[in-house]
Amino acid sequence: MPELKLENSLVDGRFEVRERLNRGSYAEIYVARDRAAGGMDVVIKALNTSLQGTPDADLERTLVENFQNEAVALDAVRHSNVILRLGHGTAADLRSVPFHYLVLEYLPGGDLLKLCRGKSESRLSLDEALFFFKQACEGLAYAHSKGIIHRDLKPNNLLLTEDHRTLKIADFGVAKFTSGEDIEITRVGADIYAPPEHNPHDNSGQVERLTESADVYSLAKSFYTVICGRAPSQFKCDPITSLPEPLMIKPWARPLIAILQRATDDSPAVRHATMVEFWNELVQIASIRVDEIDSESSEEETLVRPRLKVVPGSLPQTPLQPEFEPALASSATSGHFNPATPVAARQKRESNIIAPVQPQPEMEKADENHSAKKGRFFIELQQPKPSTPIQPLPKTEPPAVRTSVRSSVTPEPAKAVKAPIKSLTTPVKDRFTEGVRRRVFLILLALAFLGVLGSVYNYFRNLGHPFGFGPPTEIEIVSVGLNVRYGPSMRDSVMGVIAKGSRHKVMTQTSQQWYQIEVGQWDETNPHVQDQNRGWVYGSSDFVRVVSRRVW
Repeated sequence: MPELKLENSLVDGRFEVRERLNRGSYAEIYVARDRAAGGMDVVIKALNTSLQGTPDADLERTLVENFQNEAVALDAVRHSNVILRLGHGTAADLRSVPFHYLVLEYLPGGDLLKLCRGKSESRLSLDEALFFFKQACEGLAYAHSKGIIHRDLKPNNLLLTEDHRTLKIADFGVAKFTSGEDIEITRVGADIYAPPEHNPHDNSGQVERLTESADVYSLAKSFYTVICGRAPSQFKCDPITSLPEPLMIKPWARPLIAILQRATDDSPAVRHATMVEFWNELVQIASIRVDEIDSESSEEETLVRPRLKVVPGSLPQTPLQPEFEPALASSATSGHFNPATPVAARQKRESNIIAPVQPQPEMEKADENHSAKKGRFFIELQQPKPSTPIQPLPKTEPPAVRTSVRSSVTPEPAKAVKAPIKSLTTPVKDRFTEGVRRRVFLILLALAFLGVLGSVYNYFRNLGHPFGFGPPTEIEIVSVGLNVRYGPSMRDSVMGVIAKGSRHKVMTQTSQQWYQIEVGQWDETNPHVQDQNRGWVYGSSDFVRVVSRRVW
């Protein structure tokens, strides 16, 4: 099933959706304007259970439970370094496809990975890395104190405010509540950053109980990525034992390797037991820096306080807890969402941090088996309202004409015109003939122009060249395989490979023949990133062929 159609739409009469920021396997991220909050920008995270095809009932129920679990986790971990949930709801897109959604705060600063790519060496300085990871440790330490383990930490889930001074942890979709008891271990997380006990291809790291050390492992590998400028691919499912050669000359390199090696050990018992313990070791690296001057450091001094501040801080009021209906796509196709089926009375839409939303009109009272639950939303697919028939206007008599003295006088008959009839009709005929000739001439001229245009189009098409004079809009890969990179440079990391013969939409073009494309199909024989579908390819004629261009 295609993506939800939400761009340039109004969700629930409140959120003006502008554009899609990203998409995952089962969710789409949009930026929107909240009318009820004075035009504040927010993020709409929409659950699309049919992105990978229509799911069965069990899978769909699991996806909805995970989506609701994210809302519960975010509300339990309301911290200044954790993204805020502002609301939730259930709606239908412009094609009447139902979906659940969460409203989250908008962080326009991007993520840590994007920040690294903007640097000349594609990495952060030690001071910058410690500055941001102190905030990550504080947010995670608070989450662990509430019995919540994130389980999917990576640089992409560490978001920044617009001024790049505040870090917030996002994507709690697979978070687990420990609740002080043994919990089931499931396979989640990105392979590169996931601890062995979460890796679906390795059974050596299985443990009986999930602990905070799982997040310590993922955060340590994320620290390696931002300080080294590349993902720890060579240490997949293995402890970190070295840094890239340019960093090994740093005075803090060996101590940092020792800390990261312990934090990424296969055994959870060897790792740092808590985020506080991990940070207490990591912050010691700053004291042995020996006045290192990094060209990538900002002019403003970055202060790293040694001790963590594991307190939530001042935050907005927590919104109502969602309780989503566990069926969307599968129930819609099976007929469970029958308009005739009674539904629970809709509760008042939960308020945002500034202004509440007006409640929806209440439906008829449901029976005992469908009693309303506070904060619960249901999808109601209503039948289209019959159009109102147009009633004929009543017949009315024309108003009586008021006679006057002048109208009662019989007019004198006009004198007959003796001029011949031909003298009156000849100019009219000439004017009519001239107008017809002009129109016929214009029509023939337009047809001739269209014929020439069609001939030119067919000529270029037969030559194999796209017709148009504007920038390319679509390219086809003509080489055996072409690397897709994170940026328009050979120095940028490879996201994946696209195969020969595949076609891709062109988003923009640089003067150095680099195209930013929206990947239509990855070469599945090679590894590629799972959470992005936009990247850069080198547009030499040896590698790509322009399929279409803009006309102007």
